[in-house]
Amino acid sequence: MKRFLFCFLICFLILKYHSENNKHYLNTIFKLAYDNYE
Repeated sequence: MKRFLFCFLICFLILKYHSENNKHYLNTIFKLAYDNYE
């Protein structure tokens, strides 16, 4: 669970510091993080 939360935090930081154009990139990373969690 901690690993999942850590990945979520990284995704949040990416979303915060990058433009809307990178939302697809963010979603891809979040999917990978979620797959790792499961």
